[in-house]
Amino acid sequence: MTPDIQGLALGMAIFDITPEKLAAMLAEQGGAMASLSAESEIFNVIAGRYSGTPNLNVFLKGHAGDAMRVNRQSRAAETIERPALTLGICTQPGALAEFAAIPGAGDRGLLARFLFTIPESNIGERETEPVPADPTAHLAWDAKLKTLILSMRDLAEPVKLTLSPQADALGQAVSADYEVMMGEGGRLAGMRDWASKAVGTMCRIAGLLHLAEHLTDGYEKPISFETMVSAQTLIDYYTDHALAVFDLMSTDQATARAHAVWDWIERTGTVWFTARDAFTGLSRPKFPKMADLEPALAILEQHGYLRRLPGPPSWGSGRPPAPAYETNPRVAP
Repeated sequence: MTPDIQGLALGMAIFDITPEKLAAMLAEQGGAMASLSAESEIFNVIAGRYSGTPNLNVFLKGHAGDAMRVNRQSRAAETIERPALTLGICTQPGALAEFAAIPGAGDRGLLARFLFTIPESNIGERETEPVPADPTAHLAWDAKLKTLILSMRDLAEPVKLTLSPQADALGQAVSADYEVMMGEGGRLAGMRDWASKAVGTMCRIAGLLHLAEHLTDGYEKPISFETMVSAQTLIDYYTDHALAVFDLMSTDQATARAHAVWDWIERTGTVWFTARDAFTGLSRPKFPKMADLEPALAILEQHGYLRRLPGPPSWGSGRPPAPAYETNPRVAP
């Protein structure tokens, strides 16, 4: 294996822009740019905010480094030989379903090009007065990242890195493992497009780790076994999170709410409850009305997680009591 490290994209926020304008800006910046944002506006750009038609080319080619032709109004067309577009998006999980719904995002491989992570929420457990990070760590990180970017930014040709024999053997073994997991019935069979790029992504990560460790002479040294182990650890982490994300992106709202109800049951240790109890204990943004809870309870009942208990006789014209449920003892927390 000989991974090609094409260079790092320079940081720049991209919000209100068309894909065509983004391609032109890429050309102006020498083919390297990044959109780093705490919001998901870029998903609207991909979906075709202005044209109404998704335009994925700049995002697909910007990841793969495939040559891209840029048409300009004021001057001649230009070709970007090796575009490098980086997207770093921190957004709400709900936005991922909208992203997956963009026409072509799945079958053209756009979703397969992202590394996903869904960290656990620490709301309710946060330090209200956290100790500030060591400023020297910020300075060291800034200096190292700047050196890495600038050292690669002006290279005329891609840097070719080699793997040590041990690192190459590990890469081959990981590749074989992922191939098995993508087989029929395998753990990754449901997201083969993403998984088929995982080993290549691991090599890219290994290359970046290697250059970050050897800022001045990394081009002259092979990637070590230890660095490849670190890259494998990271790709295994991203694989676990990708499984969760693809499950989330393919889940309808009622099923997502059913997961939320079961999470509440497990968290509280509840074995018997009324629908009113669940509604009171659950997140109001996720369950604005009592009627939003009913489909979720029905799904859990259909799949054997819950059993609805017979209701008491109804007397008069008053409000009927809320239905009661008990959890299946075989799956109860």
